[in-house]
Amino acid sequence: MQKEENMQQLERRNTCTPADAAPVRSNCGSLLNREETLGVAGSKTLSNNSEEQQLSGKRGQGLRVPVLNMRGKPLMPARPAKARHLLKEGKAMVVGRSPFTIQLTTATGEAKQDIALGVDCGYSHVGLSAVSRKQELFSAEVILRGDIVKLNSERRQYR
Repeated sequence: MQKEENMQQLERRNTCTPADAAPVRSNCGSLLNREETLGVAGSKTLSNNSEEQQLSGKRGQGLRVPVLNMRGKPLMPARPAKARHLLKEGKAMVVGRSPFTIQLTTATGEAKQDIALGVDCGYSHVGLSAVSRKQELFSAEVILRGDIVKLNSERRQYR
């Protein structure tokens, strides 16, 4: 069985819960109901991976890393390989993990491309797309709730 190269793994277990405990909705419930309150944050399992190794939810060729300039203003997103090189060379630092965001530590030309936002409003779906001249940077589909009228009419009956 081959191991994926990009797979995140915990390097060590940082929790006070037993390793053989059955998975339940919350492993902190008994701690919260105790008389003497202890810190619950210490009982959580936290990721031990470095910030550079954190993965975003998106994969494939469209993956981009948001970039901020020295003053914190957004620049055009970079490819993950470019972001990795900037981090290794010390020309950037990690400022956010979700989404993974880097900030440059050196001055740049700060060239930005024009980006157009397209919105397709429908009855039950709304489509969004941010496009530059070369490629689509962001796309999303929002499914709208259709049960609001029914819920309001139920609420009206209780008045």
